[in-house]
Amino acid sequence: MISRCNDSNARSTPEIASNPSEDIILSYADFEQKRLEEGFNRGHHGTFWTPEKSKFMYKKPCHRVDNLEQARESLALLRYATAKGVLFPETEWGTYLNPDGTVQLYAVTPQLANYTDNKNAPDPDRESLKHIPADSGAGLFDEGSQVLALYRRLDLNFDPVVGPEPGSVLNLLNPFEALHSDNWGWDESGKLYPIDVEVIEVSGSPEITSIVHNWYVQNNS
Repeated sequence: MISRCNDSNARSTPEIASNPSEDIILSYADFEQKRLEEGFNRGHHGTFWTPEKSKFMYKKPCHRVDNLEQARESLALLRYATAKGVLFPETEWGTYLNPDGTVQLYAVTPQLANYTDNKNAPDPDRESLKHIPADSGAGLFDEGSQVLALYRRLDLNFDPVVGPEPGSVLNLLNPFEALHSDNWGWDESGKLYPIDVEVIEVSGSPEITSIVHNWYVQNNS
């Protein structure tokens, strides 16, 4: 199992930011002004939201990388995985450059209908989650589980008996974040997506960094 990142390893406050859709580098002051103008003035633990919670911004330690080259590679991979449905496809990604040269990737995503808040009002037109014991993790890859479905969004041929192969991008997925039903939400069509961006990680160990780099080289050569 790859070592996972946590908030205790958070680095310094970013000085530079980029627009998630255009990748235009902004000063930190300009970014803060833009963030407040767009209503992301409430939040905690790297998660911010607008007053009506129509949009969320996520800045998590497991998306902080060492340099601009890693940021470019990680940004490409996160956008690829997002388009595959690992996160809601309308999620946008951008970057901050820290004073020490490290780079923070962040996401902006619209609100989805939270599964936990709505599960007591079942809708046959919406996808459902399979109950998995939260503590043991037993049944993570059982047929019909949301975790298995998530892995197959990234790799349709994923075999849960064999598990992710060494070096596979599937090793970037955090199944224990995908395990919790309150980390999922429906879009307007009733399709389920993780609403916690920590379900995929691009930093935290040399193995993760190597997987991201190798994926980038293979897909951008």
